[in-house]
Amino acid sequence: MDFNNVLREMVQPSIDTSLQEDAANLAAGVVVTEAANQPNAAASRDAFLKQVRSFGRDEGNGVSARLKLAGQLTEASHLGAVMEDDVDAIYEQYTKGVASAKGLAVVKTGSDTQQKSKLRTFIKLGALTSVDGRKTFEKTRDAYKEAVVQNGNKPLSKSPFDALLAAARMQIQYPDEILPDDFILTCVYPKTKDEKLEVDKLGAIVDSMDRLRVNEETPVSEDTEAVLQTAIDSLLQRIKDLGGTSAMKKAEEKLKAQQAKAEQVVAELKARRSV
Repeated sequence: MDFNNVLREMVQPSIDTSLQEDAANLAAGVVVTEAANQPNAAASRDAFLKQVRSFGRDEGNGVSARLKLAGQLTEASHLGAVMEDDVDAIYEQYTKGVASAKGLAVVKTGSDTQQKSKLRTFIKLGALTSVDGRKTFEKTRDAYKEAVVQNGNKPLSKSPFDALLAAARMQIQYPDEILPDDFILTCVYPKTKDEKLEVDKLGAIVDSMDRLRVNEETPVSEDTEAVLQTAIDSLLQRIKDLGGTSAMKKAEEKLKAQQAKAEQVVAELKARRSV
């Protein structure tokens, strides 16, 4: 994927003040307001599906089009041109576009259910009534662009599409007001892994040393095995002093729960016998 192209798509947003003009072109000259009152809604939907297929062809030709698809899904849903029931047709047209560009009869893009769920999320975003989902899309896109700049114009570990998807899901979860900036940023930046505790680091070292000590395929000498065993014993003592690793504590809690359950069963049996 050409990251410059991705940024270009984000700098030239598909959702901004000119979206009404884009939607009008999409709907072949008809601006959709409410689908129930729009006589040309079917024509608008057909025009949108054709555009989706063209996005698929772009993707099949190596030009990332998922951002455009997500933006236009949000816009079309907001205008009433598409609904959640249309997701199967949208996915079909997109994959057909990808397949035709690759010269294939059919193309597999991963889990169909998972991919459709992603498309449905942007449709839900656009259909929100208390907030304008397009604004959430725009805020997230701009936040991502700024994050890339702050990162020295280097790609983030989370893709722009995944950031937008995360923001869409969060906005759907909190539909009463536009997501605040700090919420948006949690969607843009990848989750940071919790710093591993010292005791767990020591536990990992013990596991690694023990595997080396007992490896039958590439056995170590007796002297090396003795040195490893001494080191393991010392580390295990340190782990004990620190209260045990997280895995040890979980195993201990599980054992205590099992013992408590067994004691409860025994107590119930005794109570029945005493009756």
